[in-house]
Amino acid sequence: IHEMRLVKEAHDYMMDSYNKLKAKRKSGEIDFDMQGWTFAILAKYMKTDVAEKLQESEKLISELKKYLGPDICVLLNNCFYMKVPEDTDPVFQKPLHTDAWTGNSVNTLQVNTFFTDVDEHNGLIMCPGSHLLGFVPSRNRTVDPMYNLKFEEVNLKHLKQGDVVVFHPLIVHATAGKSKNIRIAIGDRYKSTETPFSSQERAVGYRALSVGPLNQ
Repeated sequence: IHEMRLVKEAHDYMMDSYNKLKAKRKSGEIDFDMQGWTFAILAKYMKTDVAEKLQESEKLISELKKYLGPDICVLLNNCFYMKVPEDTDPVFQKPLHTDAWTGNSVNTLQVNTFFTDVDEHNGLIMCPGSHLLGFVPSRNRTVDPMYNLKFEEVNLKHLKQGDVVVFHPLIVHATAGKSKNIRIAIGDRYKSTETPFSSQERAVGYRALSVGPLNQ
C-alpha cells in the first residue's frame, strides 16, 4: 500500500525523536514516561509532510473506497503504538478488547500501519469473525470476564515494516505482549462522511480526503 521510502522516513523520524528523549533521560533532564513520550513524538510527527503523505496515500484511499464509498475522511485523532522493552505501563499492553467501546463508530475502519517488523511476542492478536457477534460486552476497556467468552486468537506475528492491517471496530483484538524488540505502529481511523459519527468522532473532527460525484 505505502511507498517504502515514506515508511522508512517516518520510522527514522520517530526513532530519532525517541532516541533524543532517551538521551535527555540519561542526562537526568527528564524522567522515563513512555506514555508522555508517545504523545510528544506523535504530535511532532503529525506536523511532517511524510505523515500527511502516508495518511493520504492514493493506493490506500483506493482500497478504502471499496468498503466506505467515494466520500472518505480521516479522523483528526489517531493512536501511536511504540512498544519498547523497558516500558511496563499496562496502557500499552492491551488485553482482548474492541475499539467500538473506545470511541469508534461501527461505520469506521481502523487502519494500522507498521513501521517495524513484529515478532511473536509483540505482534497483534486478532479474533477472526468476532465482529459478527456485534457489541461484545466490555468492562474497563476489555472483554467482560463475567461472560466467560472464548475466541479463536490469531497472532499476526509475521507482519513486516510497511504492512497495513485494516479492521472493523467490532472485531476483538489485543496486543500479543512485549519483546526485546521495539514495535512501532500508527492507527488511523477512516470513514465515510455520509455515515453517522460517534460523539467522540464528532468531537475530534476530520479531514476530507475524497469527495464523491454527488457531493461536488
